[in-house]
Amino acid sequence: MAAIFSRRCRTVLTLSVLTLGWMGCNSDGPTGVPTPDLTTEGKPSGGGTGGSGGTGGTKAPTFGGSATGIRASMNGSTSYFSNTATLPSQGGAMEASLPNATGDNSLTSQSLHATIVAQGDRNRSEASASDFSVDLGTLKVTASFVMARATVQSGRKGVTGSFVSRVENLTINGQPYASTGSFQQISITNVGYVNLNEGHFGSGYETVRALHIMVPGQNADIVVGEAIAGMVSGTADCSGTNDYVTGGGWMMGTPSAARATLGVAGGRNTSGALWGHLVFNDASGSSVQGTGVTAYTVVNSTTRHLEGTCDIDGSAGTYSLNLTDNGEPGTSDTFDLTLSNGYHASGALNAGNIQLHVPCR
Repeated sequence: MAAIFSRRCRTVLTLSVLTLGWMGCNSDGPTGVPTPDLTTEGKPSGGGTGGSGGTGGTKAPTFGGSATGIRASMNGSTSYFSNTATLPSQGGAMEASLPNATGDNSLTSQSLHATIVAQGDRNRSEASASDFSVDLGTLKVTASFVMARATVQSGRKGVTGSFVSRVENLTINGQPYASTGSFQQISITNVGYVNLNEGHFGSGYETVRALHIMVPGQNADIVVGEAIAGMVSGTADCSGTNDYVTGGGWMMGTPSAARATLGVAGGRNTSGALWGHLVFNDASGSSVQGTGVTAYTVVNSTTRHLEGTCDIDGSAGTYSLNLTDNGEPGTSDTFDLTLSNGYHASGALNAGNIQLHVPCR
């Protein structure tokens, strides 16, 4: 059994699953139930850490944050799978990707994707992972898709934050659990806890963890999908020409109609430098990992075209990719991939998101 409690009225009830809006505060909870303090946990030392009030003077905004596909602390060591470096205070774009991840305790995942893009009046961080599984002996957890997205933006009221968290087809020791999008804590008696949709905004930082597994007796702490975006208000420059697109998710628009998982990033900064990655895994057997971006074109207000070199099932090749951001929640966004070996996959995302990044938009 687990305990459910309200941070407002401190009422305690007994239920199998705890579900409430995560406020990120430090109110007392039931004895022994971990309540992670996201006001300090995971906050990078780089970038601004000032308050969220005010709109700033003539100084430019300062930024901070990072994104991580999977962070796994087990057996006395910590491993990171697809994690960006900490964003420099002046902002910019950071990315990381991994086609497949394997770790201790039979940890596996694929199409890991992490990006953070900060420019103009906002900072967006996102991380996703597909087909995640870990077996800690007394606790086995699987999820078909996990994504965390954190956004901070400056305006008349200072810096505000928001997040989106998604955990699909979660099972714990073979039992399915549905994610509500709000904070949930699932207690496994005498074993540990599984938290969903942890989120907090404070001091200009939005921190979100989509899936958080804790087994105290084994000193195991695993986070799948962590996005941190930070910002201190200033006078935003909306005249920049940096243009980026990022996204993660899955789709069924493959030649065999098999499920495909993906993570992608592309862009060009004011100096003309190209940036990005591609990971794509078709369940029917085709696996693609980008090795370089060679072209990036603004097609129209919603679509970007990327070209690049890649590894296709172990052989060198090239790809051509069109990405369209049709707005939230992302299931109308489209992904159209053509490979040099003739492979073509195209269609709307079944889950996930494609996000355009243009200064102040």
